Amino acid sequence: MTALLRQVRPGQRFGMPQLWAQSAGQDAAAVGVKAGWGLSAGQDLLRTHVVVVGPQVSVAVVTGAVLTPRQRRWWPAELQAGGPEAVVAAHRRHAGPVLRDAVAAASASL
Repeated sequence: MTALLRQVRPGQRFGMPQLWAQSAGQDAAAVGVKAGWGLSAGQDLLRTHVVVVGPQVSVAVVTGAVLTPRQRRWWPAELQAGGPEAVVAAHRRHAGPVLRDAVAAASASL
């Protein structure tokens, strides 16, 4: 599984391998990362998660950001028009800082 996570596109890793390497003092190449997201029909909560699989420990972090009605309409339209890559930047803005803080804290405690 870690080998598959190492093949995830860099944009969908949210910079986590480098952060993990800096915080835990481990090689970034030894870390597998996958970020994901979702927005369910009828909900205003944009969910973002990241899973970091390291040599000794793994971390999963899930966030939720409340969207405005305008943002709620934008997300599905962007996803349909450009696929998952089109919404990565929005997830970085909404969830990136929280995800980075949580992963840095977990990796620093190793």
